[in-house]
Amino acid sequence: MGPDEKSAQAYWNESLTLVGLADELGYGHIRTVEHYCNRYGGYSTNPIVFLSAASQRSARARLITGALLPVFNNPLKMAGEIGMLDASSNGRMEAGFARVFLPHEFRTFGRSLDESIARFDEGIEQVRRLLEEEDVTLTGNFHSFENVTSLPRQRRFPARPSGMPPRRARNRSRRRDGWDTKS
Repeated sequence: MGPDEKSAQAYWNESLTLVGLADELGYGHIRTVEHYCNRYGGYSTNPIVFLSAASQRSARARLITGALLPVFNNPLKMAGEIGMLDASSNGRMEAGFARVFLPHEFRTFGRSLDESIARFDEGIEQVRRLLEEEDVTLTGNFHSFENVTSLPRQRRFPARPSGMPPRRARNRSRRRDGWDTKS
């Protein structure tokens, strides 16, 4: 979706109107993705922002990021936003993560595609620890934190699969104490 087809204002207003019908029509979740600078993904650069607005239009639907991109985000910021949305939506937030596959996004952010897996693995592990633990010290290749407690936190981390083939999802989730993620 781009400006020559529909303005961002019209796109998001229509999306929120549809979200407002979710409870009445029996829809169980609202899902959006994170992408940048291209029609693929439309105007969706921050799923948390849209899902926060959606949480005010639906009282029951789960709010799912399908998916957040650790390669382009600081884990401390992601953990804070996930915790805030989960708290403000009465526990309806479920975070899905993806590794990213569009070369133009890597070019735009000045990141190497070769770092994709390492940034993904480090990022979601750091987000998980920041959401579940207090006084977290992490030394990573891309982000490090010393004695940090992210607020608001979650005692349970609601990660969801984001389209990964089942065998790969199982292998990854075993390595992450039950987390299902897309890489």
